[in-house]
Amino acid sequence: TWSATSLPAGLSIASATGVISGTPTTKANYTTTVTATDSTGIKGTTTISWTISGNTVTVTKPATQTSTRGVTITPLTVTGTTTGAVKTLTWSATSLPAGLSIASATGVISGAVLSTVTTGSKSVTVTARDSTGMIGTTTFTWRVR
Repeated sequence: TWSATSLPAGLSIASATGVISGTPTTKANYTTTVTATDSTGIKGTTTISWTISGNTVTVTKPATQTSTRGVTITPLTVTGTTTGAVKTLTWSATSLPAGLSIASATGVISGAVLSTVTTGSKSVTVTARDSTGMIGTTTFTWRVR
């Protein structure tokens, strides 16, 4: 059985074969420890040093947003940049209040918070990915009243 600690973001190891695969998503230096364990529990380890280079994707953090349940919001455009020749970003978001969505091609958040949404604050994370697989994220607060 194979396992690994501290793999670069976007990579995984197949426990049956030890094959490391995927697309790295964060530019950084990593030190990974790979462990092989046989059926008797004997282990062997090795260390791999990685330098992931490529484009840098940066997402600008929006100000805290406040919305009223049942009311259409003024669309919010989340902005970002990428280095290198790749300029197209694909957008996604997690933990948006129900009723809101983000346009994957533009980063525009729009809609109306559903009237059934509980009031309070949520942490929303927006991610931009370029065509090389590199990502940038930001997290901001969305208040619902």
